[in-house]
Amino acid sequence: MPRLGSIQVFRTFCVLFLASSATAQFGTRGSGISSFPGVSSRRASPEVVIEVSINDQASLPGALLVEVQQSGSRVARTYTDSSGRATFPNLGIGNYTATISGIGVETTTVNFSVDPGLMQNVSAEVRRVPEGEHAPPGGLVDATELRVPKNARKEYDKGLQDFRDNKFDKAEKHFIKAVNEYPKLSSAWNNLGTIQARRNNFSLASDCFHRALEENPNNTAAARNLALLLIGQSQSKEAEKIMRHAIALEPNQSESLTLLAYAELMNGKFDEAITTARKVHTGPKHINSLCHLVAARALEAKKDNAAAIEEYKLFLEEVPNAPQVKIAQQALARLQSQQAATEHAEK
Repeated sequence: MPRLGSIQVFRTFCVLFLASSATAQFGTRGSGISSFPGVSSRRASPEVVIEVSINDQASLPGALLVEVQQSGSRVARTYTDSSGRATFPNLGIGNYTATISGIGVETTTVNFSVDPGLMQNVSAEVRRVPEGEHAPPGGLVDATELRVPKNARKEYDKGLQDFRDNKFDKAEKHFIKAVNEYPKLSSAWNNLGTIQARRNNFSLASDCFHRALEENPNNTAAARNLALLLIGQSQSKEAEKIMRHAIALEPNQSESLTLLAYAELMNGKFDEAITTARKVHTGPKHINSLCHLVAARALEAKKDNAAAIEEYKLFLEEVPNAPQVKIAQQALARLQSQQAATEHAEK
């Protein structure tokens, strides 16, 4: 099923740790979980409609989550309507990747470009997962979620719609009804945890994320959310363990790799943090430019300022409109000044 929680909480992680000092102290700021502004600049552009169909030509098995990335960062997300259409009215001109996921289908990605014009349509076909079959590695569907009773699925879909409309109190009620009807619904527990985290109820959020993982140990979205809470509570060692399990399931998942790298950074494992961060750019998809900032902090800790400078430059080249640009620019200027002073002293 679609997992709203991972997006909301992970985006806040990006803001919190990138807004911290050069020593990368997360501290207690993890309590500030909320949504985070998109990375891309939003210029006037045509409406983009992604039309999703399924390989067996039947109706889609409920609302599917459609997430759009640009330069490795998520910039928009919505859900398919009853006709399988997902509409994005405010994407800027440029190249994007859309990821489509949900109950009963394999996670699918499609690349597209937004050009000047009145409206653009993008077609995407997903494959239905036969009942009893697990989705392939990296998919978001668990076998237990393929057997969700009709009433539970109905409540879950209502909760997703309310969450989409920022009606979190109503969404919570629907998710609670869904888990009462079907307690094994890991995705619902994960989304309940996200709602609690938005309210700063981190103890309850942690309970929900733990329950999500109890029902489905392979729920990597819940794993990321729980790891974020643990980092915010200065339990980065436990967070690292959780993310290593998630990486074993999704070796090239950019958010998981970036979060693991950050946990390693917090645990003083600078070489490991650098290696993990650089894997993001060697993976086949979902390049996440934030990995450069993790690598840069680790390189600074190792006194390798020249390599750190290159990481900051790469970040600024890849996402020049990111909300972390000012921080990266200041760090780059500081290191370049130190480098120039050193070179002058050696003359």
